[in-house]
Amino acid sequence: MWLIMLILGWAVFVDRCIHIGYGEISWWQLIPVIIIIAFCNRLYQCYRRQVRKGNLYGRVRIFK
Repeated sequence: MWLIMLILGWAVFVDRCIHIGYGEISWWQLIPVIIIIAFCNRLYQCYRRQVRKGNLYGRVRIFK
């Protein structure tokens, strides 16, 4: 799920960059997208690391 959200976040980022290039939106509208991408990436990496260790159903500490 987090990988799909991360991919969608990057798609939105590219879309916003294109709109900034055309002058339709302002540069500060990229900030929420960057925050969402960073959050999704953090969660994806934490869960991926735990699955590789064999923890399929246990607790995952995200902000460790």
